[in-house]
Amino acid sequence: LGVLGEAKAAPYFQGKVITFVVADSPGGGSDIFARFAARHLPRFIPGNPVCVIRNIVGGGQLIGANYAWAAKPNGLTCFITGGGAVLNSQLRPKGTDYKLDEMLPIYAGSLSRVYCVKTGIIKEPKEIVNAKGLIFGHASPTSGVGGNFVWAKELLNIPVERFVWGYGGAGAARLAFLAGEITMIGESAAGYHSFIKPYVEKGEIMPVFQSGQLDANGNIVRAPKGVVDVPTPTELYKQVYGKEASGPLAEAYKAQVAQCTYSRSIVFPPKVPENIMAVLRNAAVQMVKDPKFQSEAEVADPGATHFVDEQ
Repeated sequence: LGVLGEAKAAPYFQGKVITFVVADSPGGGSDIFARFAARHLPRFIPGNPVCVIRNIVGGGQLIGANYAWAAKPNGLTCFITGGGAVLNSQLRPKGTDYKLDEMLPIYAGSLSRVYCVKTGIIKEPKEIVNAKGLIFGHASPTSGVGGNFVWAKELLNIPVERFVWGYGGAGAARLAFLAGEITMIGESAAGYHSFIKPYVEKGEIMPVFQSGQLDANGNIVRAPKGVVDVPTPTELYKQVYGKEASGPLAEAYKAQVAQCTYSRSIVFPPKVPENIMAVLRNAAVQMVKDPKFQSEAEVADPGATHFVDEQ
């Protein structure tokens, strides 16, 4: 972006408000990240606009995603994706208007998820395949956390007695887990460290496995750092069944993990003018280089890998 472009952009954003649309309830992983990014991104946008959060929950993240998709293409509304928004964009359930592959990204943060049970159900992670009394709950089976668990369950043959879907988001599911309505839950790394880790330290909750991430060769590996040190489902598979996971279920799980790369991203609706997008992309590049952002990111979204620019 040239000096002339910056000079033109600064007056445009001066005094304006950028709305971060989050299709998750307050306290969910996407919401935690959105509030974190909203504190940092404006510092690098000429004109220092204000960034505010708007939680639009419902329809397995469809309502919020559709709202952002239909917003005016003026650079003042963006969408903070969640796993459900990624999967719905691919599967196209009824009511899906938005097309994530046509939206304009400035940032993506690959993440891992952590799945936990109440202490006493099992003694070590590999016993999850013989656990009794497992009741798993979350927003929907197409949410990031829910979808990841569904495929891990199928791969490992985890004996879930009952699913409870329909919670308003990660925050609502978490409250149900802590209250004993469900006995197993999944959390983003941010949600785990912000809300669940204190109960783990008190011995009330046990982390069982993490979703994992894909490395440069397309292999499922543990999150590089920041996430609790528990195995991935593919590691558990080898421990339980004595061989590497393979076949359609293993490939399906790998595809679901691949979606995690786009499960915490900042995207704008199509047709935002290029000069505005260039300013926003440059701001994201500067943001992830910033030492303050980097240090706080390890607290707000631990273990995430930050992708910007051509990445």
